[in-house]
Amino acid sequence: MTSAIGIVKIQNIDDVLICIDFSKEEKNYLEEKYSNNNLCFEKYNLDTLTVNDFLDELEFSDYRDFIIITNELTIRMENILSYIRGNLEINISVYNAKINSFFINDTNSDLDYSFYFSEEDDIEQRLQNSYECLYQGVYNYNENIHIKHLYIDDIKDLNKIHSSIFRNCSFNSLILFSKAPKGEILELDSNIYSKIMGMEDFMSKIRKISFLDIKKDDVLEDIIRFSQEGTLENNHYLIRDFGKYFFEPRIYSLFIKNEKIYYDSQYSICLSEDINTSVNELLHELNSLKSKDDFNSFLTYDYYLGHLLSFQYNKKIQIISRNTNRYLENYSNIKKMPIFNEWLAFIVDNQGYFLHKLTLRLFKVNEEFLKVYEYIIKEAEGYMDLKLVNDVKRMLNNANE
Repeated sequence: MTSAIGIVKIQNIDDVLICIDFSKEEKNYLEEKYSNNNLCFEKYNLDTLTVNDFLDELEFSDYRDFIIITNELTIRMENILSYIRGNLEINISVYNAKINSFFINDTNSDLDYSFYFSEEDDIEQRLQNSYECLYQGVYNYNENIHIKHLYIDDIKDLNKIHSSIFRNCSFNSLILFSKAPKGEILELDSNIYSKIMGMEDFMSKIRKISFLDIKKDDVLEDIIRFSQEGTLENNHYLIRDFGKYFFEPRIYSLFIKNEKIYYDSQYSICLSEDINTSVNELLHELNSLKSKDDFNSFLTYDYYLGHLLSFQYNKKIQIISRNTNRYLENYSNIKKMPIFNEWLAFIVDNQGYFLHKLTLRLFKVNEEFLKVYEYIIKEAEGYMDLKLVNDVKRMLNNANE
């Protein structure tokens, strides 16, 4: 009976870890090398997994052996590997392609091959995305806990943080700090798995954006106006901590100041005065603190996207959605999932567009198309020409494939 061996190729560029494909030649070499085994080539999306998620993936894989081939080993990667090896009964080997040698060889493997790793990277865009997510408080995750960013005012306090927070950090998470001890070497615990970066260095690598601190009541008032008019004016700023105040209470980023843990970047929502609080305790406290607004989440998200579009286009935006008025009254009082909710229609400079919320694909459309779409999503399609209705539905369904 052949044994199953999992194998993955991880590119490490500036401590950002990305799974990449093996070339045909590399696969041929490995399949010949492990011809007596069932070799499975893996490719995980590490941006969607926490460290604990990755551990679970391996635990339920039924692999006896697992081989990681990487171009560079760093302390962060070594910490992750140490945690995985200490919690799984799987033989794990790590091949450092940079020196053609095994760093760890639990599987007694014998490789001698120059694996290819591209030098291209998207670090600059990743840092920009981190900046915008961190200060808007908006993330594209569904879990209750998936920590992408952690800010701490003084890095010497990092070792005081509860280990459950680090285990629930995204595989490619980022820890930012403002203050570090001068003239001394700081020894950080091995249970820290994130990329670490000074705030000054971080801010020097991004394109700065104006974030406006707005009172929550003022935003609520504007959301009501938005539902009635569907318009958002030319904005030169983004709303700071919008996701923290108006979206579901989930932990995607944390801010630590004076050894207290905060939910938002303005330090107005304190989750704990004890830096060593577990992540589940923080979530419990967040749920007890966060009040539920009277607006449905679909309206709030449409408002957020509209605000983002008006910022990007630097123009006035007209949003056509189930939750706004245009040809028909809005359906904001209905809580069920809207039809074609993955789409957002809008008008800028008298030109209509459809934006797919997940893929961000953009399509130009005419005024008639927009009108039919609004009747469809507001369940009034019976008042429109059936052929036009079917054409619009077909286009949206096909574009979604």
